[in-house]
Amino acid sequence: MAPTDVTNREARDRLLARLRLLGRSLAVAATGATAALSALAAHAFKGHDGTKVSAAREHHAAAPVHVPAPQHVPAISGAVAPLQPPAAPPAPVAPPGPVAPPPAAEPVVPAQPQQPAEAQAPQTSGGS
Repeated sequence: MAPTDVTNREARDRLLARLRLLGRSLAVAATGATAALSALAAHAFKGHDGTKVSAAREHHAAAPVHVPAPQHVPAISGAVAPLQPPAAPPAPVAPPGPVAPPPAAEPVVPAQPQQPAEAQAPQTSGGS
């Protein structure tokens, strides 16, 4: 082996070790900054102190609510009589048996009269 190969490997190994250390340092710094900013925000925006206030929030039974009965609505003059139930319940219908598929129809091709090619006029768009 040439001496340059060994020095190149050692330099590469040292560089990789530095990169690993840099990555770990960045992770620790980011975690610390997150914790510090979280604590700062918690102190800046105070919500409640965490003590339970049960005596001030007593639940009282709600007073009963009176709902008036529905009003009588007179029928509209000339209106159709309301629906009435049938005199007898409807008779049950027998379930349909297995249905055979319809026979396949042959395609119908319309017969066109044969005309000589010279007699047919060219198709135009009818525009200008």
